[in-house]
Amino acid sequence: MQTIDYLKTLGFNDDEQISGESRDSWLTTTPKMVGVNEVESRVERLNQTWGFANATVRGLSNKYRKLWNGAITELRDYKGTLYVTWRDELSRVMFEGVILGAWEAQGEHMHSHALADPS
Repeated sequence: MQTIDYLKTLGFNDDEQISGESRDSWLTTTPKMVGVNEVESRVERLNQTWGFANATVRGLSNKYRKLWNGAITELRDYKGTLYVTWRDELSRVMFEGVILGAWEAQGEHMHSHALADPS
């Protein structure tokens, strides 16, 4: 789904009621975790960040949870900078705040973002 298509679903219509999404099982695809230098401690910090982000998303609607699965394909920690590779533009728009909040909870704030190679 493209970002513009998702945004169109957020329109307001007083004559329309929309029901929520049905709940799926809560299993998410864990992104590839890469720690550069001091690999063990960096990967542990990435795992903590990922766990914090998952806990945040668990409190969101079922619609968001479905879109979260696979939204991030790789997390890389290089010298305290979080490099996030997103599945697509929509994933970044919807969940950038979630992963950055989780990273900041680890005491860090530097980050960089890229989209996954579609091939």
